[in-house]
Amino acid sequence: MKSVIEACFRAIPFVRRPYFQKDALQSELEAAQREIKSLKSQVQSLPELDNLRKRALKGAAQRELFFALKDDDPRQDRLLGNLRAYVKAAIAKDVASLEIGPSYNPILPKREGYNVRILDHDDQAGLKTKYTHHNVSIDQIEPVDFLWRDGSIIEVLGDHRFDVIVAAHVIEHAPDLIQFLTDCSNVLLPDGHLYLFVPDKRYCFDYFQPISDVAKILGDHLLKRTRHSFESYYRNAAMVLNDNNGAWGQTALGELKFLHGDPKGGMAWAHQRHNLTAYEDAHENYFTPTSFSMIVDELSYHRISDLSLEVLTRPRGCEFLTVLKKNSKSDDCNLETYLQEKMRSYWLLMSEELERIELACAQAPTPKLEA
Repeated sequence: MKSVIEACFRAIPFVRRPYFQKDALQSELEAAQREIKSLKSQVQSLPELDNLRKRALKGAAQRELFFALKDDDPRQDRLLGNLRAYVKAAIAKDVASLEIGPSYNPILPKREGYNVRILDHDDQAGLKTKYTHHNVSIDQIEPVDFLWRDGSIIEVLGDHRFDVIVAAHVIEHAPDLIQFLTDCSNVLLPDGHLYLFVPDKRYCFDYFQPISDVAKILGDHLLKRTRHSFESYYRNAAMVLNDNNGAWGQTALGELKFLHGDPKGGMAWAHQRHNLTAYEDAHENYFTPTSFSMIVDELSYHRISDLSLEVLTRPRGCEFLTVLKKNSKSDDCNLETYLQEKMRSYWLLMSEELERIELACAQAPTPKLEA
């Protein structure tokens, strides 16, 4: 039996407004959850869904080491396995290599005998101080050969040239992605390779951020950006944690909450950072595997970049791997062929978005509101 006090609260909505609003919102959330499940069952029954995947698969099958759809998972696991282990095995230890920004988690450790130089934003002592309280193994931080805080990589590296460059979770920070790729190409020897580990925005705190397209990348290059845009700083307010994790991976959706959230605070923070003369870090770019491949292909078509894709994987955890090769000579691509490939990529983009929606529909919980 309900208490007399609770009965009074229910009879006087004004007095009970916070509780009343909580109940109403909870009811709306539960109704929305039921609607999502209903939509999911409708989506799965649409015959157009199979047609979409077949069209996307047709495009994905054009390149041997491109893994774009769920159907590609067994082949990727068979041919590549663990992505970081694959990169370590693919690069001979005596090959002249450069690793950009490894900090506390190098992929090509010097201590394991790799002929690698390290470029980072601080020296070994500074990095150890920075990460002391981050619950990571600072003993993995190795001596840094080149300090790079902003500007062109070429200015820092001078005449040094490499067969291989490795960069994990770097390109999403690049204010001018084209300049970064150009610099990497310029320090690569002919037929050299650039290995990139890239966060997939669908599986990390960038979940609700817009995909960076080639127009944005070209615009940043025309502006010759060396600092981040106001937009990139303001978007910090849209960062979302999944059960307090920034790197979600393909796991169950748990409690989603904003890392920062307050737009007013975000506005002040963005204005402050945008007006600084010194470089202040942020995520500038947001990718999925297909969206990144489309940027590389279009830059190549424009002859802005001499890098071409050799490997493109599906995400594992929150990241995917892409391997770009420096072409000593680039082949011409006619417009008809290019547009056919671009349209296939659009089908792949839709398939990627469908995967994101299916995961959310299958595993999104009904949030519980706090009083």
